[in-house]
Amino acid sequence: MAFGIEGTGSYGAGLASFLRRAGYQIIEVNRGDRTVRHLRGKDDTIDAETAARSVLSGTATAIRKTGEGVVEMIRQVKIAKDTATKARTQAILTLKTVLVNAPAELREAREPLNDRELLDVCRALRYGAMDGPEDAARYTLRALADRHRSLDYEARRHERVLDTPTDRAAPTLTSHFGIAADSAAELLIVVGDNLERVRSEAALTKLGGACPIPASSGKTSPSPNRVRWPEPQPLADPGRFS
Repeated sequence: MAFGIEGTGSYGAGLASFLRRAGYQIIEVNRGDRTVRHLRGKDDTIDAETAARSVLSGTATAIRKTGEGVVEMIRQVKIAKDTATKARTQAILTLKTVLVNAPAELREAREPLNDRELLDVCRALRYGAMDGPEDAARYTLRALADRHRSLDYEARRHERVLDTPTDRAAPTLTSHFGIAADSAAELLIVVGDNLERVRSEAALTKLGGACPIPASSGKTSPSPNRVRWPEPQPLADPGRFS
């Protein structure tokens, strides 16, 4: 027996995991046809029927990621790392914005500094009794510089933690030129823990965003005859991608 579930990587993850452990086959179902929704409306019953029909007709064939192995561990750690990195970048951008509008005496002495020097100088700022805009600017610049330092430490810690499961999942992948733990983690997350769900190298190429789909900037696409499509090949042994 097979179940078609939409959103197995988000809201449907719990149900999909329960059914998989019970021994049922899980098929990832994409969002329902908008034409059907337009004609019949949208509710849970219609969506469930549409999902079931797509499984019965063979339209939906995608196998969900199991989300219960080392790649899922990598995905979780990478969420922590990516959000810390984004917040770190936002902290220094905000610091520079505050500096642009700071009093001239405070701003002009720091404009020639590079990012590292600027952060060090701002962390050393002192403020008095908060009786004017300059004291407030000093306080804010120091707070943002301290935040950047804290987030930088956090992001680097996540990077070190990420190395361990990435090396466990693909011990030789990072030995290739230009592939560090972060890039390797992205590749592994795309594939998932169950490599067998990717049926061919062409499917892997599409997952990686390198599928040669003909397209143009207008409403029409070039003739398919201009594109030589590769014959789908069986996916190589998992060791090839490790």
